[in-house]
Amino acid sequence: METNHEPEHHHFMSIPGELGGFIVPQKVYTPPSSNFTYSPEETITFGDTGVHLAAASTNEFLQGDFERTGMTDGIEIAPLIGNSDKVTVKILWPGCQSYDTTISVREMFQGIRRNITKAKLAHRVAKAINKFLNPENRTRSESWEEADRTGWNPDDIPLGRLILFELRHVSSGSYQPVLLLIHEPTPNALENYPVDNTPVNDINQLE
Repeated sequence: METNHEPEHHHFMSIPGELGGFIVPQKVYTPPSSNFTYSPEETITFGDTGVHLAAASTNEFLQGDFERTGMTDGIEIAPLIGNSDKVTVKILWPGCQSYDTTISVREMFQGIRRNITKAKLAHRVAKAINKFLNPENRTRSESWEEADRTGWNPDDIPLGRLILFELRHVSSGSYQPVLLLIHEPTPNALENYPVDNTPVNDINQLE
């Protein structure tokens, strides 16, 4: 017997109001029903206000520049789950098919294998998102025209306008970034997409 489940979406009430901008309205990745049950682990944050992806993607960021960006917790060990050397980063950008990429999340430190720091995690996620922004690496979905009309065409959004606010555990080995777009993309960006701190309860709002 089929069971109807309420579609899940990120809730963005934790976004500080002073940040401004818009939350990129991604659908929350939902594991297939055949996947074994997992318990979501704690959300990974990056400082109090997130980290600019353009800064996080640079080598200077890894050399300690993250402190200048306001990411005071960069040296902390990222609280990633499990003992896997890699995790999948999932991006469900409006108007695009789901994009998956794998990043390494463990390293040797003084003879012990451990999770990487938050700064290194932010750097690798930034690299993954920058790769997604290359048109050659993504595929349009049926909702592309709607996403383009309402200001969410990734071709028009450079890495410099995105902030990595959180990384959320969405399946046993996968994380989905919560991204903040700074500055208003278009005057009608609010027309069909829930943004900022508005919780999403209806999947049709994102179609």
